[in-house]
Amino acid sequence: MKSIDKNIMIPEVGSLPQDFSEAFGRKVRVVVYLKDDEAQITQTHQHLMSLAGKVRAFSDVDDPVELQRDLRNSWKRGLDQ
Repeated sequence: MKSIDKNIMIPEVGSLPQDFSEAFGRKVRVVVYLKDDEAQITQTHQHLMSLAGKVRAFSDVDDPVELQRDLRNSWKRGLDQ
């Protein structure tokens, strides 16, 4: 499989630049990454920060590392049986 990775500005007409000519007329997978909107990032950050201290799912856990280790060990024991 071959990939073409470019940072480009897609023209308003929506056509791809000549750099992608190798893909013209072929079935391809297209992935488009758009830069996040700064206002949305700020809003999301503020929302997440407002939740800090409110989630009590693991409030009874004294040592998170020990909890993770025990979980992994239990999975391993399950695979060894």
